[in-house]
Order: sequence, then structure tokens, then C-alpha cells
Amino acid sequence: MRYQMTKDLDRWLAGVVILAGEGSIDISSKAKVWIAIVHDGGGFSPGAAIVAADYGSGDEALERAVELLEEKTMEDTEYIEELEKEWRESWREILTERWDGRVWGLSSSDAAKILKNDKSAAEVIYF
Repeated sequence: MRYQMTKDLDRWLAGVVILAGEGSIDISSKAKVWIAIVHDGGGFSPGAAIVAADYGSGDEALERAVELLEEKTMEDTEYIEELEKEWRESWREILTERWDGRVWGLSSSDAAKILKNDKSAAEVIYF
């Protein structure tokens, strides 16, 4: 099971461009590390937010990743204005309808190995 979880995380990382992220991994810790990725499934190069947390729950990490992707997406004011104009009060639902998220609970050493190998993830996660 452990091998499958890490292979699955590798696949998710390979399929997205990390636009935003935060967190740190204490590799000397025995605590479980939560890795959450939320990505926009639209477009040719879907953008994603990633969070690493060695505290709280997987749901909290996932919620923070959603917030980060939303913050990053809101920076594209032209796109947001276009959505608001076309969809009126439903624009936020349209913005997030193709978003997908996943959480992995891994040992700190496994999480660090995987994330260090991914250049874009390693830029936003601290070890």
C-alpha cells in the first residue's frame, strides 16, 4: 500500500504545474505528513496548489490548498471579470467546478523524498 500511495502522488505531481504552495516537512519527525494537492482540471497545463503539513488533519491541508489555488486564480483579474460578466452570481461555482483535490498521509521521510524530486513542489515546500 505504501508503494502505491507514493506512486499515486508521483503521478499527480507529474500532471500539474504548482502555482502556489506552502508548508514544511521536519524530516526528523515521526509525525505523519499531510500532502494536499488541488488542481484545476481545465486547460492543457492545469495549475495546482500544494500544501505540506505535519500537524492537523488531511482535511485541513486540503482546505488550505483550495484557498491557495483560489487566491492565485483571483490574481487573474481579467479572467475573473470575464466569468462574472458571463455567469453573474454563479461565477464562483464555474471557477471551481473542474477543480479536483487529493490528500496523502505519508511518513516525513517518504514525503520529503517525493517532494524534493519535484522541482516545482520543492520550490514551495521547506525541508
